[in-house]
Amino acid sequence: MKRRCTKLQEKYARILKQREKAPEVPLDRFCRQHGISLWTYYHWKKRLADNYAAQRSTPFVPVVIERREPESIAWAEILYPNGILLRCTGNFSTEALASVAGALMVAKS
Repeated sequence: MKRRCTKLQEKYARILKQREKAPEVPLDRFCRQHGISLWTYYHWKKRLADNYAAQRSTPFVPVVIERREPESIAWAEILYPNGILLRCTGNFSTEALASVAGALMVAKS
């Protein structure tokens, strides 16, 4: 059963790629040429997009914070995908930075 599902995914992925190469063709004509309905086209477009999104890794990258001497100045910048830039300068704890970053993520959603 799983192999059949994979074959269907591959089939519709090929059809969707062909559509990307021919955007000037009206969608209803494109679907008729490939023997599928508009519903089937949109169903597989969403399903394959959802599968791709689920397979993507997290957008966050692990960060290693080096301990510095107390007299040195520490700084950090975090750029969120929505364009918010969090810039921290001065001496601060990693716990405080994590708390602020987490609050921004909650506020964003």
